[in-house]
Amino acid sequence: MKKLFKKLADWTKAKLRKIKPGKNAYKGAAFALLSVAITLWIVYSILTSINIKDKWILLFGLAMLIAVVLAAFITSWLIKLIHNIPRVFKIALLIAIPLLAVTTANPITAFILILLISLVGASIMVIKKTGFNSLTKVKKVVVVFGLLIGISGLVTSLFLYNSNGYDLNPIINAAKQSETKIQTLQLESPSK
Repeated sequence: MKKLFKKLADWTKAKLRKIKPGKNAYKGAAFALLSVAITLWIVYSILTSINIKDKWILLFGLAMLIAVVLAAFITSWLIKLIHNIPRVFKIALLIAIPLLAVTTANPITAFILILLISLVGASIMVIKKTGFNSLTKVKKVVVVFGLLIGISGLVTSLFLYNSNGYDLNPIINAAKQSETKIQTLQLESPSK
């Protein structure tokens, strides 16, 4: 049974390799997709501008198009950067980002904490494994500044995160504040 399954899997892989798109197919698909998407966006912006009778919508459409193109290039660049990060740190990031985002209830705070914690951890590991005296002067400065920035940022974050909040007046019970006394009606119970 295992041999039959293996033969079937190998046959499927071979057939899929034959129909796998090549570089030209990807280039053609990318060109067509971008051409149609940009054309439709321009038409949409023009029609929206005509319907609303506001020519500034065209400027917004152009700004949005430029922002999306820049975001695509920045995202591609970030993916390349992430690809160069060592596997251990990638796994640590993938675990820490959601945990800290939920813990702090703010993704930006989570990223700041990740940066600060990473600075402290990297500095401590470099000092522990390499030894401070064997570092070059530039690396000593980087390690010391990384450690100082990380620790001071963490202390500041813990102080701000641990604050009690704002002083609030006690909640007022409006029913007890009322000066008029409401009389109860002496009626027969509707359940009878």
